[in-house]
Amino acid sequence: MFRKGIGTGLLKEVLARYAGFSLTVSTAKNNLPAIGLYEKHGFDVQHTWHTPDGIEMITLSLIEKEIER
Repeated sequence: MFRKGIGTGLLKEVLARYAGFSLTVSTAKNNLPAIGLYEKHGFDVQHTWHTPDGIEMITLSLIEKEIER
């Protein structure tokens, strides 16, 4: 059930709905497919951090000026 384009479809819908807005997302640092998806759509890594349970996370942002119109 992985790599069927569902994540891409959902992300495209969010990008269309929030065109003109800066967006920020976070995911586990070892979730390479998600990170690749966000980077493919213009998101840039902002920082890494740890949850209280010790899970390493990564935060990515898409600045408004970078959103394709």
